[in-house]
Amino acid sequence: MLKQIIFEGFEEFSHVFAPNKDGILTELEFTYFIDETFRLLESDIHFWKLYFSIVMQPDVMLLVQDKIMEMLGPFLQTLIEYYEEKGVENPVAHARLMGAVMDGVSMNYLVDPEGFPVEDIKKILIDKFK
Repeated sequence: MLKQIIFEGFEEFSHVFAPNKDGILTELEFTYFIDETFRLLESDIHFWKLYFSIVMQPDVMLLVQDKIMEMLGPFLQTLIEYYEEKGVENPVAHARLMGAVMDGVSMNYLVDPEGFPVEDIKKILIDKFK
């Protein structure tokens, strides 16, 4: 059951990342990913609270770590190539930072959805990471 929740959540996010699945992330798709991530979170706050509370448990993560890394690989590679194309120094670090920031921002939104300045945060994310 835990694995199902984790993989279902990951699958949801995979649908909004580079939606045409051509392996190339455009600026428009990047912006879409940011917008849709928050739409997903807003659409089912209770599921996403459960998802993050499960996935952050070290013992649970050990059960799914290999599969998650296998699933994450293509997304991470697409982000790395996006930043390489933009000519940023250390695209791997930029891609990992973007993923970590999105995780953190998502969790902070879920803790305080009413007080969280979603539109301002989306704009900052797009301005800083696009």
